[in-house]
Formats: sequence, structure tokens, C-alpha cells
Amino acid sequence: MDIPIRQFAPEGQSVKDDKIYTAVGVGEWGLEQGEVRSFPDPLANPVQVGVCRRCQALVEQPPQQTECPYCRATNTPDGYRIVDVNEPPGFCTWWKMDADFSGNFGFTSRALRSRMGSARDAPQQRCNFIVDSPTGNIYLVNDRDGQDFLFRKLDNHDVWLTDEAFQKALLDLPPDRRRNITPPQFDANEQPLRRAIASIFRTDVLIAGINSVPVGLSLNPAVPEARAAWYSFGFMLRRAATAHLDVATSELEVGIQPLQNLTIPFAPPTAQVFICDTLENGAGYSTYLADPQRFEALLRSLLSPGEAGRPSVFDLLTAHEHQTECLTACRCLREFLNMSYHPLLDWRLGLDMVRLALDANAEISFEYPYWRNLLNTVAQAYFRDLNMQPRQFGRLAAGIYQMQNQAVLLTHPLWDTDARTGNFCQHLAEAYAEAEQAGFTPKLHSIFRAVRFPYE
Repeated sequence: MDIPIRQFAPEGQSVKDDKIYTAVGVGEWGLEQGEVRSFPDPLANPVQVGVCRRCQALVEQPPQQTECPYCRATNTPDGYRIVDVNEPPGFCTWWKMDADFSGNFGFTSRALRSRMGSARDAPQQRCNFIVDSPTGNIYLVNDRDGQDFLFRKLDNHDVWLTDEAFQKALLDLPPDRRRNITPPQFDANEQPLRRAIASIFRTDVLIAGINSVPVGLSLNPAVPEARAAWYSFGFMLRRAATAHLDVATSELEVGIQPLQNLTIPFAPPTAQVFICDTLENGAGYSTYLADPQRFEALLRSLLSPGEAGRPSVFDLLTAHEHQTECLTACRCLREFLNMSYHPLLDWRLGLDMVRLALDANAEISFEYPYWRNLLNTVAQAYFRDLNMQPRQFGRLAAGIYQMQNQAVLLTHPLWDTDARTGNFCQHLAEAYAEAEQAGFTPKLHSIFRAVRFPYE
């Protein structure tokens, strides 16, 4: 179902025999007395969940409240919403509307990333990580970019269509064929149903989190930099796990789940990464890896140097050629199956999370070699291209924007830059104070954004 709810959802397009077919609705079909017929109520028994686009939360059986229970995002399409979801038994096109394929067609996946409902078994702590191996529900929800699908029942048929999808399919036809298409007639006695569609399955899950978050860091998944760190950590673990188990990458799915962090001011959420088997009811991979000793060995394999003639993952990532060419992520983390995550992935953040999972006192700063090399590559060009005068405050690179008397300080992506919390790490606190003493207004800007959006 994870493929159909992306590709065959209403408004999705598929190419077959040089024709483009646009999916317009859902239904359930089968044989009865030797004939194919549609069965009633394909959208019966919806499941209600809360989904948050800010912190990636999925809340099963949500209380009727207007904000996310984790990050307090409000009830908006880009924030937190309570939605009714169905796992449709089948999908359909309007068969007469097959447009000629000219080499272009629209494929837009509106599915959210994989989410997990609340699941807990027996968490175990080791080093600075916590692992658990429950059986949980995994949801892949397509909510049409927060708008949901408005389904209406066809008159005299047990098929439910969306008018938006029908109109999109109609526009792909030439005018002469468009005029000959009879529009659908909807059943006036049935109320429209607003739904998201989903793939929902139950399987084995490995959950891994950071036990102790050092002062000065933020692992709040509502912050893009921290969300990138969690996903990079997850996909780095998956790559190591598939090599260790000798299985295909497609057999393991990655996602993150927020949880409350009551140990720092303002109690923002932190998160945990989950890796689940893609087989219904699980294949045992996640349960096997959730053993604390095996999980520690998996983490250490990502930081260990290789043998002569056999470079390790760490050797390949930190090689001079790779560091110079790969500012964020390349084939080191990106692959076809995680295409929707590509803008977030960053191998340096992934390694930082591995080091933090093994040691609560791991140094998360620009002093670590692979961050220092990135800073030396990026900082001068970044400030010069924005007409800022490069300068150093404390141990941080900065640029002076004379027109507004600002000192732009480049910060590590995992540092907490929210002045309200007073949770600055030592390096940031020193640079911030020094910039103020020099008469400038400090402005904090993470190197994560500076590399990806240099002219924002």
C-alpha cells in the first residue's frame, strides 16, 4: 500500500501503453456470480489520528485539542491536524480520459514520511542511548498536502471520486475530446467524505533515542536542523544495518517520533529514531538489532577506521576528497528510496548523532575536524558573496553587516539558538557576548542553512 497511496491516489498519474491515466477515486471490486462488481462503502471505518508536520508526530486516538501535544503547533495545514484516514481497498481512473503521453506527466507524492504510533516494550539503556523493540503500527499518510481528499459517491455506483482529480484529468485532454466527456453524476443522498488515505501495517520496530542531551544542544524535531540530524542518524543506521544483515535497503523503513524532554527549560520535544521491518508482522531484523550490545557494535562500526586496503564507512566519509566534494550528502546517504529526504540529509550531522549516542560528553562543535574543514570551505565565500566583512568572535566565524550593525554568527546546526531558553553552549555564549561588547547586534545563522540557502 505504500506505493499505491503515493502513485494511485486521486490526481496521481501513471503511464501505460503510451497513455497517461489520472487516478480519480477509490472503490472495491471483486467477482460475484462470475461478474465483476463494485462493493459498497470503500471508505467505511476510518481511523482518526493526529498528524503534525512540524515535529513529525503521529498521535493515535488523539484527544480533541487544537494543538500538537509535543511541539504545540496550532491547527493549520502546515501544523497539527486531526484527520480521518482510510486504507482504500482499490483505486480507479476515469477510463475514457486517457491522454496521449508526450514525454511529460505529473507525479506528485503528497504522502507524509513514515510515522509510528505510540509503542513501548522494555527500553534498555547503554552508553548514552536507549533502545526498545516493540511491535508498533506504522502509518504512511497521504493527506494531499494538508488539504485531504473530498470524496463524493457516484450515482448508482459504489465508487467515490474527487472532483478535483476529475478536472485535472480533463485538462490533459485536447479540446475536441474534452467536449465529448460526460462529467460524473454524484449521489445527492450521500454526504461528501473528507479523508486522508494511508498505508497502515503492524510490524517489528527498533526505537533508538539519546538518553542525555548535553547543555547547549537542541534535538527538537520541530527545528529543521535537528530534524535533519535525526533522519541522517536513521539512514546512517539503516545503511550499516543492511550491510551487517546482508539484506536489501528496501526491507527496512526509517522514521522519527517526537517525545517530551522535561530536562531543559521550556520543555521542548526531543525525538527518537525508529527502524522497522517492511514486512507485515516483521521479519525479526529490528528485534535482532535492538539488543543493546549489538546496537552499540553497530554504532561503533560507523566510527571505526578500516583495515589496510579495506576502508571503513568512517574512512570513506572523512576522506579529503569526500569532505571537499560533499558539503551535505551525496551517495553516502542519498538513494532512490529516500528521495523525499534528500534536502535534509547531512553525513556530518549523522556522525555527530552517532558520537552523541555513544558518549554524553561528545564534543558537538566546529572544533571537530570534519566541521572545521566545512567551515574553512564555506565561511569566507559565504560572507564575501553577501557583502559582509569576515570577522572572528570567540571561536566562531562571523560576518559584519554594516548597514544594520549586525554580526552574523555561523552556528553549529545542533546548537540551541533560542535566546529565551538561556541554553547557549560555551562557544556560542562567548561569541555572542563578545559581539555585543563590540557594539554589534548578534544574529545567529546555522551553517546548515548557509550551505543550503546561501542567499536567503
